[in-house]
Amino acid sequence: VAVTADPGTLGAGTYSGRIVVSEEVTIPVTMAISSVPQGILLSQTGLTFTTVAGGVERNCLAAFAPPGGFSIGALDGDWNPDIRGVKPPTVREILVTLNRIIVGGLFDTVSIGTMRLNLAAFNPAGLGRSAVVDSQWNPELSPDSEVFALASDGGNLYVGGSFSQLNGGQKQRKNLAAIPLTSLTGEVDADWNPRVGGNSNA
Repeated sequence: VAVTADPGTLGAGTYSGRIVVSEEVTIPVTMAISSVPQGILLSQTGLTFTTVAGGVERNCLAAFAPPGGFSIGALDGDWNPDIRGVKPPTVREILVTLNRIIVGGLFDTVSIGTMRLNLAAFNPAGLGRSAVVDSQWNPELSPDSEVFALASDGGNLYVGGSFSQLNGGQKQRKNLAAIPLTSLTGEVDADWNPRVGGNSNA
């Protein structure tokens, strides 16, 4: 496959783009580029895939080596977050931090059976690492939730979507919440509560 813009010219961060399958078919993707080590993560935005690179199993999210020119590098054979769900699972947003890859969307299990409701954190890809989910970091969104947007100002992770509760029902948040990046467990900021009326998509 080819990428419509060369991620090798971009800094670390999250970008929207397309994978060109043919002249008639393009797939919208989220590209998250990490800097240490540099690589590229692909998720079909709002869609689901189960295989990549000619039939290798990857559910909703895959990591590739740093691209060269306009081509994606080789599939990372070790890093497999295995995103699954009772409903068709999807990854809508990826946020790369210094020590985590945070994934939001619609899913209920990751890493071969670990329960995470629509928001999870993994170790970075590369250097032969498998996709180990952060065992402590679990914001515990409400079961009826879905995450549409992730952002960071360097101090907080902002989560937007359709939800009413986090931290196992202990924190009431209407569709938008802040989680300090220093939080080891995913504890919501106790003071920041904007109470958004509709779904938060950006």
